[in-house]
Amino acid sequence: MVPVIPLAQVKLKKLTPPLSIIVPQRSDSTRDNVKSFAPVEDDAYEIRLKQMREEKNAGMTVGGAVNSYAELISKKADETVGFRENLKEEREQCKVGISSHGSLKRTISSWMKGNFLGSCSFGKVYEAIDQDGFFFAVKEGIVDQGINSYQSMLQLEQEILLLSKLQHENIVQYYGTERRDGNLYIFYELAQGSLASLYQTYRFQDSQVSAYTRQILKGMSYLHYNSIIHRDIKCANILVATNGCVKLADLALAVKIDPLNEEKFCMGSVYWMAPEVVNPKKPYGVSADIWSLGCTVLEMLTGEIPYRRIKWREALFKIGRGERPLIPKTLSRDARDFIDKCLQVNPEDRPSATALLQHPFIRPRS
Repeated sequence: MVPVIPLAQVKLKKLTPPLSIIVPQRSDSTRDNVKSFAPVEDDAYEIRLKQMREEKNAGMTVGGAVNSYAELISKKADETVGFRENLKEEREQCKVGISSHGSLKRTISSWMKGNFLGSCSFGKVYEAIDQDGFFFAVKEGIVDQGINSYQSMLQLEQEILLLSKLQHENIVQYYGTERRDGNLYIFYELAQGSLASLYQTYRFQDSQVSAYTRQILKGMSYLHYNSIIHRDIKCANILVATNGCVKLADLALAVKIDPLNEEKFCMGSVYWMAPEVVNPKKPYGVSADIWSLGCTVLEMLTGEIPYRRIKWREALFKIGRGERPLIPKTLSRDARDFIDKCLQVNPEDRPSATALLQHPFIRPRS
């Protein structure tokens, strides 16, 4: 029988580091279709719960099966599982540092929820307005009881913990949190919309994709310098302001990794996953985000998600075998070369985010 976690145990205000936890399989879990994912016994939760206090001091990260919303995919095809391996990823020089205190520019007190904007990992997003007429976005997460909800709350806590310490023009700004009527609300800066919604309205040109990708790379360089993997880079998770400023959003799956360890969590959206992420026997580092970026640039230029013509289960196996999405020959030479470099099956062959900023497709046109 699934244990019930008292609501009082979910302490978000102190923002303590999330604990490691593995939860039982769900009926819609990707692992139901991939035998290479080791099954999890029903009593795994109880075993892990007993180990929580011991793991807290070790700073272990969050794992567990969690389905995230994919904006352009009809079925839920994302999940997370967790354990760690060695990291050999080279840390590169970056001008922007990480805030140790999580400087917030605004305090949200009295506010009203407005129009529904969309869904994302672990919640729904709405427009909102405060008592001073300031508009912002609010992610609403329902705080109910049970094992799956408890795992989701740990993931939300992970997102809050990371965002409160990040300060970069290409990372969505976090304002704060509030508990109300059994729900958890997370406040962010409000953007115009996602790249996924934009390319359904406009046919992007190379110059536009180049400008957007340049900003995405700057945000990624900042994250990677601080040993953070986003793990869910795709157009639906990249917001654009009216002035064209790009913001990386939805960091619910992001994780800060140990410089001496790589991740072995299977996390993200299937169509954008790197081969090493799909394979549970292979560790991965920040280069997994580079593969996802290649898929995202391909998505912007074609107006279609990668592997669109096949079901996600088949795409999962293709990616695991190292089969790349088709790069149309109709794309420009620089665009094809950029995507090709991102989609190297061997993660060690992929350039870093900082190096890709020097690619001809990205460099500003004179």
